[in-house]
Amino acid sequence: MSRKRAVREHLESLFRAALDAVDPAAAVRRAVEFDGGQLAIAGRPVPDDARVFVLAVGKAALPMATEFEAIVGSRIASGLVVAPDVDSNGKTLSWCSLQRTAHPIPDARSERAGLAAISLVASPRRNDVLVAMISGGASSLLSCPAQGIAIDELAATTAGLMEGGAGIDELNTVRKHLSRVAGGRLAAHVGCDRVEQLVISDVPGDRLDVIGSGPLVGDPSTYADALAVLDRHLSSSRVPASVLAHLNSGVRGELGETPAPGAAMLDRVATTLLANNETALAAAARAARRTGIRTVELPGALRGAARL
Repeated sequence: MSRKRAVREHLESLFRAALDAVDPAAAVRRAVEFDGGQLAIAGRPVPDDARVFVLAVGKAALPMATEFEAIVGSRIASGLVVAPDVDSNGKTLSWCSLQRTAHPIPDARSERAGLAAISLVASPRRNDVLVAMISGGASSLLSCPAQGIAIDELAATTAGLMEGGAGIDELNTVRKHLSRVAGGRLAAHVGCDRVEQLVISDVPGDRLDVIGSGPLVGDPSTYADALAVLDRHLSSSRVPASVLAHLNSGVRGELGETPAPGAAMLDRVATTLLANNETALAAAARAARRTGIRTVELPGALRGAARL
């Protein structure tokens, strides 16, 4: 074997080690136990009489939901999985419905999925449990524009910001203020007193309000912040009039802000971070060290614009 090929294969083995460490199905297996009929999520028992509802959204939604079904099975009363337009690799669902939508630019299916998610989370009774599995890509896959904004206008704004070099935190600051589900707004529709949120992060810093635009967590940003992002990355002539009108109404106080961190409605949400970029980085470093390679981990070095 040539040296060049040997080096390539070694680097590929490190890459596979990183991917294996953040495998969505394995991450769910680590967090969900169903032993002797007793279900526990992240070590927290679920009462036997509680119905279990599932909402999985993101690029990892399908493997996460498939594994959850394999573990929990008939304990699931109802579920919705929102995943991108990609091959399912043979994965099928028995207890949850599947909706395919668009990523990274939302379309009409994304809006329908947003309405379906609102209906799903409102279904549980107070003593039931909602298991929400959120991963990167949820911002686009689950896009339900605020009243007065059309989905194509939200899509145009998203595309413009991405082309203009906005970072993922900036992009999601805008999306959270143009949505009925992002920025913690989905939490307002939840019918039960307990939400178990299982998260796979694909953003630097693992800010829960940025991952998938945080449909079930508090949002520290404001309408004014969203307008400032547009000013930095998109000329006013490219911003739909409805978007500008909505954000300006929010700045004037005519619209309610997104739920802030610590809002009472969010007390029922317990979040467990299952895997992130550092998980993958650490796994690659361990694999390298096992072969005698000296490693330096730089977890904070990953930055850049969100791109099409």
